[in-house]
Amino acid sequence: MIYSLTSRFLLVLLTLPMFLHAQGLYDIPTVRSIYIDFENPNYDAILKAGWLQESGHRELATLTMDGTTYDSVAIRYKGNSTFAVPRDQNNPKIPLNIDMDDYIDQQDLLGFDKIKLANGFFDPTMVREVLAYTIYRRYMPASLANHMKVYVEGNYLGMYVNTESVNKDFLKKHFDYKKGVLFKCDPQAQFGSNDPWLDPDLKWYGPDSTAYYGRYDLKTDNGWTELLHLIDVLNHDPDSLPTVLNIDRAMWYLAVSTVIANYDTYNGIYIHNYYLYKHKNGLFQMIPWDLSESFIGAISGASGLNNQQLYRWDPFVASKGLPLMNVIKSNSVYNKQYMAHIRTILNEIMDKDSLSTVIGDLQNKIAFDMAADNNAFMGFGNTYFYSNVNQDLNAPFLRVAGILPTVQGRSAYLLSHPEVSKIPPAIPSVSRSSLFPGTGEDITVRATVSNAQFVELMVTKSEYASHFQSIHMRDDGMHDDGAAGDGVYGAKVPFKAMGDEVKYYVRAQNQDAMQLNPQRAEYVFYEYTVGAPQTITSPPALQLTISPNPSGGIFKVSWERLPFWQVEEAAVYDLQGKRLLTFSIPAPQHQLAIDLTSFPQGVYLLQMGNVVEKLVTRE
Repeated sequence: MIYSLTSRFLLVLLTLPMFLHAQGLYDIPTVRSIYIDFENPNYDAILKAGWLQESGHRELATLTMDGTTYDSVAIRYKGNSTFAVPRDQNNPKIPLNIDMDDYIDQQDLLGFDKIKLANGFFDPTMVREVLAYTIYRRYMPASLANHMKVYVEGNYLGMYVNTESVNKDFLKKHFDYKKGVLFKCDPQAQFGSNDPWLDPDLKWYGPDSTAYYGRYDLKTDNGWTELLHLIDVLNHDPDSLPTVLNIDRAMWYLAVSTVIANYDTYNGIYIHNYYLYKHKNGLFQMIPWDLSESFIGAISGASGLNNQQLYRWDPFVASKGLPLMNVIKSNSVYNKQYMAHIRTILNEIMDKDSLSTVIGDLQNKIAFDMAADNNAFMGFGNTYFYSNVNQDLNAPFLRVAGILPTVQGRSAYLLSHPEVSKIPPAIPSVSRSSLFPGTGEDITVRATVSNAQFVELMVTKSEYASHFQSIHMRDDGMHDDGAAGDGVYGAKVPFKAMGDEVKYYVRAQNQDAMQLNPQRAEYVFYEYTVGAPQTITSPPALQLTISPNPSGGIFKVSWERLPFWQVEEAAVYDLQGKRLLTFSIPAPQHQLAIDLTSFPQGVYLLQMGNVVEKLVTRE
């Protein structure tokens, strides 16, 4: 199967996003230092008072990074318990919210104008948040995160987690639209106050928007009407939910949260720490936030539950009566798709040995500077930096679950769960009748499927990869599917106009369970553009030399560079037409190394110019 993974492939999947996508300010291998100098020597007392008064007051400072000094930067303290606890301990390592362009228009720090620095105060390992964001990003839009050293007034405060803000820049990057309604779903009660904790639980509290003010924090000029409409539909007309919520994206968010035991989120013990964003396509999206308690973390001590109980936390959170979880559980299709997502994440991510290697790599990058961080983990420094990866921390002042014991305990429970352990169909291959469809051409998608009672082609031409429609795929010999009953299902794509950007995946169900191909659909899918040029202009005489071919996965490709012509790009596809790799080729270059060792054995297609050649991988 294309997306089944070995442990070796897991390492590639976890590390590639770190190195390829987390660029610049959020480049994980780079641990930068920032130096902050406030203009007002009484900044600390003023900022603490501003936090208590919830005024949002910021103090002016200069910020220096990589030898460049930025003037008139505006800074405030942020956080809730992560602010209050270090404050009460007279620990200077307080979370920071930095605004680069509050006073100087368009000033930014390597392209980012809002910098959010978390102190990791309840995570001895200092890797939970960075690791969790890396995992979430495999399945949905989520923030970039890495580590950063922070100095204030010349003093080393310690190692911080630098997390990308969910703001207009984030929305534009991930959704190509930044003008939608945005809510931060977090209770407004301050830590230690007598204010009631009001869960952003998506329950209906009546048509008066003021009943929701303490539960949801509106980040845009307006949006209460839209939010109440979403909550109303969810609670009173769940059949219409696909018109207001990107349900599949929400299920990915919920599935990742439950698999990695992030119980500080919507379907957790403390219901908060997520965003709702209404996209141009009319659908709300759920976006994760504040992942410091992933892999149970300090909730081990705060919840009143022991770790065995936490390993066995219900994936539907029945005890909470959450409307979104109730709808997913009661709807057969949603239930099966949610469980399919959980199986995928368990298969791809929850491998104890591979995660141990990834965690080791993350810790090795910060170990030297953590040794100098005397303000870390509630003022206990880095005493438990390594040990809390492999062991639970049970101290009088706090209990924190070990990361790898949580991986092992949570995986064992979920794999034995009666819903997760059901046997889904298998979809070993998906193909289409033409790799590069022309205008008006009928395209059939075929899928080899077993153990299924119902097979669907899920297809859309939405530029935002939403509103997939279902087309029944059949194995009757009458739908360009081969012989009847041979396990190959077929269906025609309804879109064939010039320029249609077609996105699709296959969904198969039996009475018990569901399977998707690609397994990470609807975040990953097959796609093509009708009538798109098949070639880059090039002479027909282009000759490629590929060696060895077959190979174990490493190919050397070379070619003659002809007069007045150059190859600008090469791409590798699987036989179903899904683009797997893209290479930019500078003009002087006339050779290329292609590494397919992380992909399953089989036949792939290399396209350069108007030439398509096979690449065959074998042991």
